[in-house]
Amino acid sequence: MSWAARLSAGVFFAVASCFAASKADRIDPSERFFTTNQVVRLSIRLDAAARAALQLHPRAYVKAVVAEGATEYGDVGLHLKGQYGTFQKLDGKPSLTLNLNKFVQGQNFHGLDKFHLNNSVSDPTYLTELLCREPFRQAGVPVARVTHARVEINGRDLGLYVLVEGFGKTLLRRHFTDRRGNLYDSEFTHDVNEPLRKASGDGPDDHSDLQALVAAAEEPDSRRRTTRLDALLDLDRFQSFMALELMQGHFDGYTRAKNNYWLYGDPTSRKMVFLPHGMDQMFVRPQGPVLPEIKGLVARSVLQTSAGLKDFRERCVLLFTNHLLRLTNRVAELQARLRPAVAELGTNALAQHDRAVSALQRRIAERVAQLRRQLLLPPLVPVVMAPGAEAWIHDWLPILEQGKASIEPRVTGEGAKSTEVRLLPEDEPVTAVWQGRVCLPAGRYQVFVSVAADQPVFRGTTRPVALRVWGAAPLQVESMVRDPQHFGMLQIFEAGREEPAEVWIQCEFRTDGIPVAFQLDPVKLTRIE
Repeated sequence: MSWAARLSAGVFFAVASCFAASKADRIDPSERFFTTNQVVRLSIRLDAAARAALQLHPRAYVKAVVAEGATEYGDVGLHLKGQYGTFQKLDGKPSLTLNLNKFVQGQNFHGLDKFHLNNSVSDPTYLTELLCREPFRQAGVPVARVTHARVEINGRDLGLYVLVEGFGKTLLRRHFTDRRGNLYDSEFTHDVNEPLRKASGDGPDDHSDLQALVAAAEEPDSRRRTTRLDALLDLDRFQSFMALELMQGHFDGYTRAKNNYWLYGDPTSRKMVFLPHGMDQMFVRPQGPVLPEIKGLVARSVLQTSAGLKDFRERCVLLFTNHLLRLTNRVAELQARLRPAVAELGTNALAQHDRAVSALQRRIAERVAQLRRQLLLPPLVPVVMAPGAEAWIHDWLPILEQGKASIEPRVTGEGAKSTEVRLLPEDEPVTAVWQGRVCLPAGRYQVFVSVAADQPVFRGTTRPVALRVWGAAPLQVESMVRDPQHFGMLQIFEAGREEPAEVWIQCEFRTDGIPVAFQLDPVKLTRIE
């Protein structure tokens, strides 16, 4: 099914499900649980032995009793979860994983075999996990469902939690006709070329499926790379996956940080599917570029091809228009749903929640404005160059990702634009991007950037300036330090389509200490062959 058809099908399903709730309940009782808009109340009991075990080994399963009203579930597998910033011990407000059939075969909670209770310490709105997963589902990307819970452990009220469907049989059954494929957990910042934990599946245990995906992603020929990736990866879903991660500012997801994702090898299509995860810190840097630094190997390999960048930009425009423009209104709807439960926690909790939601709405509005500025652009005129010819890149867009900075273009006598970038760190580091677009016929090109700083910042191995090219295959990258205040960057790349294709060129400037001003000379493009 094409991505456009999948989007239409997602809208149809959302409408049709309203008229077929009773039938859906019989097929999947978990569907009703996630659509009733009620905050479930859970009471968890742990005996002394279980509490002691969690103190010593917090990520190892113990047995717990979980009660929802008069209904009790015995011998539920429970362990603590979370990473840096979110993990809390049992005597705090711990995040939890609950596995209903870990010790009791076939036991489930409203049709769920596994779910998580997230403390949401990184998201005081308790909304982004639910809000930001909805566009993935609407775009046909498999994603876990979310609701909310009020939780107590051994009579101690821990307040509000975000309840997230676990990556288990229930989730796989909903999204795939065959759930026997390999399901991989990225754990913490592991890319596909690093050891991933196999959570389930009847496929090979030797990671040969991952190795094949890595080999395709590392294929040097851009056309062959696209063909090889398309045979192993659901590229259609992956484009939506990348677009939504980046547009919603998921800086801790796969695309930006090779983190917070799961990967499923679908036996039916024989393709790998990326599943998003961990969306509790979203829209944190709303002014950032659509394409920031990309750390995920597969994402980088797709975006460094002409076809990949073209499809990505088109997908961004479609999803932005159809889904992201509605997010502010959706926040208001979700706030109205959750507000009575927050009010039960007291007037201070309600006031803090209202302020947090208002801040989220402001960030979303800023992000929408920034996406419109970066995505809804006029078409470019192809730059036709003979081998050996030189040209200046004129079409630049200043983007401030983090902190305070001023970016001012300056026109030289040749008509090309030099740039002054002043970074002004106060309470946080500063990152600014000078982004250019150019439409190029197939061929090999060289882009050269010369930068001068008013401080001796070009020392050591860490550079405060970076050069990136998207939509073309990088062939050679070099940097040159003339002295601590002068720096040059050169990148040779290949534009590999028969027709002229759009290429994005980015100069990124960073500082986390002293204020610094950079002078960027006019950026020169040379056709090599």
